[in-house]
Amino acid sequence: MLFDVEERSGAEFHLSVVLLYLDEDRYEEVRALAESINALFESLGDEVAAGGAKIVLKDCEPVSESGITLSEARKLKKWEKDYMSLRSDPPGEMLGEV
Repeated sequence: MLFDVEERSGAEFHLSVVLLYLDEDRYEEVRALAESINALFESLGDEVAAGGAKIVLKDCEPVSESGITLSEARKLKKWEKDYMSLRSDPPGEMLGEV
């Protein structure tokens, strides 16, 4: 999973998510995941409030690893669920604690 977070004004962030897949046989599964993420944000009014910040989902789509250039991939952030968090001040709860 790769993503791009663009800070807009103040505490508003625009989020774009790229769900990478290697095996073409997994496309439908990854597409369904992208649709689920889009549906979640739509059900919440296209935006999520987290620690006082407003997160707006701009795009979430499946992309084959062969369909993205190295240059494009370097512009995005890789989701490393083991250590990544969206920092808040004061520090909020970790994902497993919510």
